[in-house]
Amino acid sequence: TTEDFNVLEGSPDLIWEAGQTIQYYITAVDDIGDTAYFPADSDIDSTAYFRFQILPLGRTINGSQKILIVDDYTRPDLDFENSTGFLPTGGAGYGSFTDAVFDQPEDMVERALMLLAGGDEDGTQPPLDGGPKWDIYNVFGGGSSVTCEPRVIESQSTGLGGIVSALGQTRYDAVIWLQGTFDNYSYADSTAADLPAYLDNGGHFLGFGSEVVEWATGDVGTTEVSTFFKQYLGTQYAGAQAGWRVCNFTGRAGTELEGLKFGLYGECNGIRKEYDGLALSVLVPATNVALADYTDSNDPVNPVSGIAIIANHNNSEGWGVQTGFDIGSMLSDESRACFIGSILSSRFGITGLDTDICGG
Repeated sequence: TTEDFNVLEGSPDLIWEAGQTIQYYITAVDDIGDTAYFPADSDIDSTAYFRFQILPLGRTINGSQKILIVDDYTRPDLDFENSTGFLPTGGAGYGSFTDAVFDQPEDMVERALMLLAGGDEDGTQPPLDGGPKWDIYNVFGGGSSVTCEPRVIESQSTGLGGIVSALGQTRYDAVIWLQGTFDNYSYADSTAADLPAYLDNGGHFLGFGSEVVEWATGDVGTTEVSTFFKQYLGTQYAGAQAGWRVCNFTGRAGTELEGLKFGLYGECNGIRKEYDGLALSVLVPATNVALADYTDSNDPVNPVSGIAIIANHNNSEGWGVQTGFDIGSMLSDESRACFIGSILSSRFGITGLDTDICGG
């Protein structure tokens, strides 16, 4: 099949590479946690099998709210919490690990959601009553079988589903979009052109990523991507400094993050991150607001300052929130749960979350 991703010279890219063999299996989990597979001889630990997603999945019991996690980061990120052997002066002087652990960004978010809404990856623990459910769409990126971001608007003519129906109905109450640093398979022009339709129809968007706003609103950003970031996420690029690799971000007074401070670590065992310094977009000066600032840098040469997170309501029904850092830079599952839960519950209206996680 084909998809209108990054169309070049009128020829759409293939979702599946030519000659690719795709093997499918189905996992079934009953209400007491017993698991079965079809076909029964599926080797689920083999790289021949992988989780795939078909959007949209149907709404689950009791009309619960739905969240879509899009992992658009093509490699694992550092799991600071579970890495060991930290050397404070290692690497370039900001610290490094002798035994670094890496994890998929989507799993970091899923563990945070499980702290907020209950449940587990194996389906053996029930979610909290009335809490949201979530789907995961993993964009594998270059060199893999799947290179397409999720379709935003469904196509009735081709039968391809999407985040928004052809009639404008949102399939998901919130989308959490994960980036590391920008790559060629992230925020395609067609994706950025269609995402406003999701927010215009009441959907809420939370985007993560370092150097993403720099790309999107700088010299190399396309019109479609730049417009989405500036008009719908209310943000543009203000700059970056090396001293921002190890710091905090602190919530602003009067926002849902007031009184909260979160650590960021961007050395990543020699892979230095440069977090985006954000600025309020001048295109929507009356509707965007800064939620948090970078603080407490350990670099005396380049003292940290500047906006770390911006939220925007624009003229759309839904909120757009963008960070200047990637999800892997946060230090623990609990800190990710506190931050994501604060945005989901206070700004996006997602109910059934255990927001007491921020009390620790």
